[in-house]
Amino acid sequence: MDRATALELLKSASPHDRLKAARFIARTAVPSDLAPVRQALQAESVSYVKQALRSALKRGTSDRVLLTRDSHLEPEISDSVRRAVYNKAVQEVTATLLHEIAPLLGVALAEVAKDLPNSRAHEKLERLKSVLEAISDLRMAAAPVHAREFDIASMLRELVADEAHSRSVLVDLEGQSPFLINGDPILLGLAISNGLRNALDASADFGSDRHVVVNWGETDVEYWVSVLDGGRGLLGTAEQAFAIGNTTKKDHLGFGLAIARQALDTVAGVVRLVNGAFGGALFEVRWCK
Repeated sequence: MDRATALELLKSASPHDRLKAARFIARTAVPSDLAPVRQALQAESVSYVKQALRSALKRGTSDRVLLTRDSHLEPEISDSVRRAVYNKAVQEVTATLLHEIAPLLGVALAEVAKDLPNSRAHEKLERLKSVLEAISDLRMAAAPVHAREFDIASMLRELVADEAHSRSVLVDLEGQSPFLINGDPILLGLAISNGLRNALDASADFGSDRHVVVNWGETDVEYWVSVLDGGRGLLGTAEQAFAIGNTTKKDHLGFGLAIARQALDTVAGVVRLVNGAFGGALFEVRWCK
């Protein structure tokens, strides 16, 4: 696809064509794309296409693009190549951290647990252990995709059973079952479980009568899963919620949503967090068929 074709496809009646065009522009944006992308965004009614168009606008207004990009001189780098390079960097950095720190932490924990089992030092080391486990999850979220056919309805029931068993929150599962799809169940499960865990905690904090609703389905171009909680809704912006280390909950590390975003990026999907229409927060993941 070239730039002229992409700009023309932004006007297509097919959301699939508009999505392809928006993603192409998001990868290769130049300042001259801004006006047609803004116009397309104003007319767009499909949420996942809107998100791709916003990504194109963000890239088109970045300092690097405005100051240095020359589409005639700089070769285009495909989204898949860019993603592979980034994921490899994530895996290498996290692997190094785990390799160097985990053994030392294991020794320190054993010594402190023996000599100072209820001390502040032991508490801090346990928290550091939780951080390393979160880094391990982040590394897994950047792992190569291994797609296969599986029943996502069954996977969601298992995730709910695992995450909700210790919480007094009811979870309603609403979607077709069985629901066979082709994808990577490990990466998708990693993303959804983190969103579900946040939803359960938010609902529990607000009262035991609160429900969490998990939906799933498909459009002509993608699959989706949504998790609506019964909490107070977003505190701050969605972008802040996805930042590593940012959390509003006591004893949370703030890795969950960042891990979810990394996992969805690995499978060329998107994740979003918005306030629900009637309260609570809506966590949603979408990925192409």
